[in-house]
Amino acid sequence: MAASVAGCASKAPVHTAAKAAQPEQAWVSSTAPASGTVKTVNWDLFYEPSSIDPIHALDTTEDEVVSNLCDTLVRMNADGTYSPGLATYSNPTPTTWVYNIHPGVKFWDGKPVNGAEVAYSLNRNLTPSLGSYYSDFFTDVKSIRQTGPLQVTVKLKRPDELFNQVMSLSAGAVTEEAYDKAKGKSLGSATGGIMCSGPYRFVKWVPGQSLTMVANHDYWDKAVKPKVQKIVFSFIAGDSAETNSLTSGEIQGMYDTPVSGTGTLQSSKKGHLYLGKSLTQFVVSPVSPTAGNPLQKVALRQALSLVIDRKQVAANIFDGVAEVPASNTLFSEPVYPYAASVFRAAQSSFPDLGTVDMAKAKKLVAGSGYSKQPIKLAYESDGPSYDGEFAQYLQSVAAKIGLVIKLDPLPASTFNELGFDKSLDAGVDASIQYWFNELPDPVQWYSMFATQKGASFDVYNYAHYQNPVVAEYIQLAQQTANPVKRAHYVVTAEKQIMHDLPWIPVVDLANRLYLGKGLTGPTAAYNNMWTAWAASLGSSK
Repeated sequence: MAASVAGCASKAPVHTAAKAAQPEQAWVSSTAPASGTVKTVNWDLFYEPSSIDPIHALDTTEDEVVSNLCDTLVRMNADGTYSPGLATYSNPTPTTWVYNIHPGVKFWDGKPVNGAEVAYSLNRNLTPSLGSYYSDFFTDVKSIRQTGPLQVTVKLKRPDELFNQVMSLSAGAVTEEAYDKAKGKSLGSATGGIMCSGPYRFVKWVPGQSLTMVANHDYWDKAVKPKVQKIVFSFIAGDSAETNSLTSGEIQGMYDTPVSGTGTLQSSKKGHLYLGKSLTQFVVSPVSPTAGNPLQKVALRQALSLVIDRKQVAANIFDGVAEVPASNTLFSEPVYPYAASVFRAAQSSFPDLGTVDMAKAKKLVAGSGYSKQPIKLAYESDGPSYDGEFAQYLQSVAAKIGLVIKLDPLPASTFNELGFDKSLDAGVDASIQYWFNELPDPVQWYSMFATQKGASFDVYNYAHYQNPVVAEYIQLAQQTANPVKRAHYVVTAEKQIMHDLPWIPVVDLANRLYLGKGLTGPTAAYNNMWTAWAASLGSSK
């Protein structure tokens, strides 16, 4: 399975002015349960969705809306586990997944959700002309068929332990076939809308202004009872405007709040800012695989990692909404929810990412044969100024060990093509990126390294990293159901990966949620993109 899907761009923090680090705030996974109802909540999305068709839910705001409108076969929990959504599921053979849909489920228009509708919806991801964003997750799918009135069976070409997890993403959402075909190309747009079975119903979308959904009081799952009757999503752009709208009370809630407004939001009397664990990591990624790129040398990547004071970066550059990677790996800690003892034991033997070792870094540079060739570091010039601040910081600390970094600010139109346009890659040695996993499983991202010799590389494997040990054990992990055995396979590959550092992890970013005074209930953790968070939102009284 290719991991290109995993490269969604979580909203990068934006820093408009230097300021003192914010006081440390505890990170939480949830907010207190809601008890009361609310008539209307005004919520902000940091950009207007491109589509609410689940297979075209490309990024955070699309999924933030779709997760409340469209049920998925499987539900992702805040602790990285899974539970039945629209269906219970079983894995009778290593290459077979069976989904039994709950009886009595209906679309908003009253039509039943059955095996035919589910099979249709999943097969949309296999239809090239529809351009599903999640098609790479279906690479190992052999067939998806209705095998009973309320049953669908998926046959795989080989065992794939990620597939059932993917059913918790928008890839596993169910839409109504007749409605889809009637709307045609307008499906998912402001004029076409969507027809699903979720706890909220789509009402209207005024382009450039707002999108409205209302509670579905006929929702099939009686354990889920929306307390907010109507949610109006606005698309207020710009950090100052977003911060002001929240602190004034004009907007009562928002995920991905602007980092530049952290101090203001933390001290606001109109609401509360929650910081939760996320699957997002800020990294330095080597780009060009050519021999002329100094960072093709493992010793130089190791040296750069050793000079980064991640505690300082988290506190001073990211204003306290980031932390040193607790896992000592390329991923944030929530990516490892299963077989924790296996992962923790191995990760304790990896280099401590919270330690700076200038002396060792200098020795690595001296022994590498590096000859002062500039390392060209690209970042988005018209994006978050945090990128520029960190780039300057890295340039400064690298100079202390004899590495020359040349900063290369690129406009978004050019920067976003790195990895896709090889002519651009040739002029860049490394870039600053925000990676996030869509699944709490390291196999998802590592699967991009599990390529055989001569195979095409995943576009997010910028450095074209390849190692036969890594490829072998990640492929074994992806095909292994037992979580402990899967973890052991991952760890074997990870030992090599953390030595080679195909990219350099810097800090883990917080999932940021602001709730107006009196509101509580939704998850503060990373699963807000895939969970009907609004169905838990309500009044604290």
